[in-house]
Amino acid sequence: MGKATYQFLVLAALFFATWFLLGRVNYVKRLHLEQINEKTEKKIGDLIIKTVYAQQTVIENDSLSSLMDKLKTNLCGDSTEASKIRIIVVDAAVVNAFSLPGNNIVVNNALIAHCDSSAQLAGVLAHELAHLRLHHVMKKLGNEIGISILLAVASNGNAQVIREIIRKLSSTAFEREMESDADDAALTYLEKAHIDPAGLPDFLEKLAELKADVHGAPEWISTHPDIQKRVRTLRSKIQDHKASYVNVLTEEEWIYLKDNCDIGPRAEDTN
Repeated sequence: MGKATYQFLVLAALFFATWFLLGRVNYVKRLHLEQINEKTEKKIGDLIIKTVYAQQTVIENDSLSSLMDKLKTNLCGDSTEASKIRIIVVDAAVVNAFSLPGNNIVVNNALIAHCDSSAQLAGVLAHELAHLRLHHVMKKLGNEIGISILLAVASNGNAQVIREIIRKLSSTAFEREMESDADDAALTYLEKAHIDPAGLPDFLEKLAELKADVHGAPEWISTHPDIQKRVRTLRSKIQDHKASYVNVLTEEEWIYLKDNCDIGPRAEDTN
């Protein structure tokens, strides 16, 4: 056998061995992804929410929660699905909202305070709901933290990893494709709920202007990149859908929600 033929056979063997091993890695990854079922994700989510309650000030106001649930139910279009999704309002001066495993959405009261209408808030909620429905949250965590570590957290808990999960989901961006898909899905949810979809680009634009006026970007802007491009895309898609819209919340309900989400003293819960 010639030297050139021998080298070719060695290289071919190495190529196929590498291809086989990579195939096995992908297979194992897919197998682990299947193991993170709804029950496992809920365990992870419950551990995270327990940490949120321990480390942050959650606004526990039945009337406020009822209004947030009203928006959520309209966006879901199904009370059964809506009942599985939990929205938690946190007292925090950072303008932010983010989705967490186990169908959880955290909204800082500062974000609500910066909304000019219930349609803007609904736009934010629709976007975060899309991240949940499209499984972006677990995909992001699987890529950045690792499937095996997530499975270990579900089984045994790990305070350090749980804190890292919260940090990643609250302060780092999703992939651009995921953000685009979440925007598209959010428009669909808003249209089906007869909520003005212009609220989403309006709020993005408002935060972009706020970013220009102050040092540093609001958290929800920094974790949702390409703002101006997204605003233009959203507006162009909205122009293709002419419809009549309704306010899910009455003016009185919206004022109450805003008053109880201002930074500082709040009105007493009426319930």
